[in-house]
Amino acid sequence: MSNNKYLIVYNICEIGRRNCEWYIKCIDNLLRLNHKKFHVAVSGCRVSQQTKEELYNKFKGKVSFCYTENFLSVNITFNLTILKCVARFNEFSGYVYIDSGVNTEENLNLLNEIDERVQTEKNSFTLDEISKKLGIGRYKPPPKNEQN
Repeated sequence: MSNNKYLIVYNICEIGRRNCEWYIKCIDNLLRLNHKKFHVAVSGCRVSQQTKEELYNKFKGKVSFCYTENFLSVNITFNLTILKCVARFNEFSGYVYIDSGVNTEENLNLLNEIDERVQTEKNSFTLDEISKKLGIGRYKPPPKNEQN
């Protein structure tokens, strides 16, 4: 088992355009999360060499990187990053996917909120949705009488 409880996979993609300044801002905020045991890995496909170099120079020794030049769906790049990090650091207790469009700046308690949900032992999987105001919110399934 890894010394870190959570592996946060921050997924980026540069099919279409570079957005390195935004990625740097978001990764900086991920590293500021109010939790002691997590590791951040940057995952991505078709990332420019310039972005790779800028991110590496800014975050070397703080985050891991897993890139592919193939056109792959996000679930494949996410899973590949998990496999590479588990091989290097051992297994984590949980794996958190963060899309590159999400900035956790206004919710640095994200991992503590996840902890609270899974500690009830009622959930083995949590899904949080993006809120324009806070960046994250709890997914609430419809009432049973509205489910198919």
